[in-house]
Amino acid sequence: MKDARIWDKLAAERNVLCFEMEAAGLMNHFLCLVIWGICDYSDLHKNKVWQGFAAMVAAAYAKDLLLQIALTSVEAEKPVLESLKLGEAEDLSIARNPHFLVPFPSDPDFVNRSEIWTWIEERHAGPESRFALVGMGGFGVFWVHGSTKETFKESYRSIADVLALPRRHDPDVDVLVLVCDWLQREDVSPWLMIIDNADDIQMLFSERNSEKPITSYLPKRENSKILITLRNSDAAERLTGNVKMIYAVPTMENEQALQLLQKKLGRDFNEAAAIRLSRTLECIPLAVNQAAAYINRRSPRVTILSYLDEFQKSENRKGTLLRSDRGDIRRYDGVLNSVVVTWQVTFEQIKREQPRAANLLSLMSYFHAQNIPDYMLYNYNSGDIYSEEGSDEYGGTSDVDFEDDLDVLWGYSLYNFALKFGSQNMVSLTNGRHSFFNWPHDTFY
Repeated sequence: MKDARIWDKLAAERNVLCFEMEAAGLMNHFLCLVIWGICDYSDLHKNKVWQGFAAMVAAAYAKDLLLQIALTSVEAEKPVLESLKLGEAEDLSIARNPHFLVPFPSDPDFVNRSEIWTWIEERHAGPESRFALVGMGGFGVFWVHGSTKETFKESYRSIADVLALPRRHDPDVDVLVLVCDWLQREDVSPWLMIIDNADDIQMLFSERNSEKPITSYLPKRENSKILITLRNSDAAERLTGNVKMIYAVPTMENEQALQLLQKKLGRDFNEAAAIRLSRTLECIPLAVNQAAAYINRRSPRVTILSYLDEFQKSENRKGTLLRSDRGDIRRYDGVLNSVVVTWQVTFEQIKREQPRAANLLSLMSYFHAQNIPDYMLYNYNSGDIYSEEGSDEYGGTSDVDFEDDLDVLWGYSLYNFALKFGSQNMVSLTNGRHSFFNWPHDTFY
């Protein structure tokens, strides 16, 4: 408590002489008696001149108290380390030291996207405590693993271990509460938490079996920040509380994608062909990374030009190449490093949250990605593939439903508003019957 006006208010209302600071909260973990000599009185006139005298008084009183306590009484007490269930090598001071906990090694082929870093630095230096990066899977956004409650809890357990928090191994202690409470303490240094893959709205905000939603365990503290990465702009707005705190991560610039491809291939290459390939892959980092891994693995038989020829040969071949996965040590265990698999996860999530929007995306995948006329899309719900929701009286979809479903797809960065009124654009790698989502062949016949 640092507000001197509140000190005066409490002193007047409750006759308070002083406030506990350094030892605050210790009694929550073990029985103790704090001995103080008062020097900072509960008023506006905080003065440290008397600290030395106060320390001497407290030390003299503590010595006299120890002389009055029988040795047998002291020996009967449980040692503090045992009360806290800490190992002999552990120390409470560990939790106050600076720590860096990211479960992946740095990427030697990292390509700096200055506009994103500048935005992050500005938000980190600003007054808001939460900000978010939103983009489709594979766009390269930069660690609590926030995809499920289990991974969220496991990440908090790792934080508790690194900080050596008391009682973290106690089965009766909720590690989510333990870490959240600790990070909200005033005596803890400023921190930055990155929550990755926070896409499941139900998991984040819903109460299940009388359990609090995960968002209630996100610490709130002045001078500390939470950066959230996710695909869903609606979830981002709810998590940050301010649309201005959201950055929509675009695909790379042509020069950035070319630089990434060159770093991944690590040798001289046909620049003209590389430019064509990066543009064909829409400068999506994960797609560029996949292509480079495929070429490296099969070199010298496969070159950039031959990969391009194979990619453009047919939708089936495109789909096979986009599913190619050689793994990545900078991704979670068990998570496939493939554009198609990454986007299929997004599609399944849309199908759960808004089946009508999944129908619309299915239909859009049959068209060329640019300038799809609205009137060609209005019957997308008549097939009723993923939902039992009805359409309008003419067998089509109402304007309101159409706009709502487009908004869902926009929220997941799967399409862009067309400059031409009455038409829509989508990410071209997501269209094509065989290349991406494996739509049912008879869906709209």
